[in-house]
Amino acid sequence: MSEFRINNVPPQVLAALNNERERRGKSMDETAVEILASALGVQLPGHKSNGIAKLAGGWTEKELAEFEAAIALTEQIDAEAFSSDDGQWSIPAGFGFLRNASAEELADFDQCIAEPVNLSRREPTKECGQ
Repeated sequence: MSEFRINNVPPQVLAALNNERERRGKSMDETAVEILASALGVQLPGHKSNGIAKLAGGWTEKELAEFEAAIALTEQIDAEAFSSDDGQWSIPAGFGFLRNASAEELADFDQCIAEPVNLSRREPTKECGQ
């Protein structure tokens, strides 16, 4: 393999490269070569890519954790919004199909909506209540 040296690297570029090196857990050389190859559209041997990351970007584990923490409140059921004055649970708009559902269908639906979503995986989401 060939070697070359880059002179006059601005401090902010060097700092960003070092941060990326730490994030990837690789050497500075490996990180720089991978970034250059990606920017130039060169496929390195042993590296697989479907190109989606270039189009859509990607999340680090830290970014995923921050996002999940930010939406945690939306994962909670607001009992007040789904109950009537007599304390009985009401069925929100769009979920009328549950009104005549069997106990088994309700249990399946409850299981479906309770399953956590892993945003770091590229898996299709399940349609609940269909």
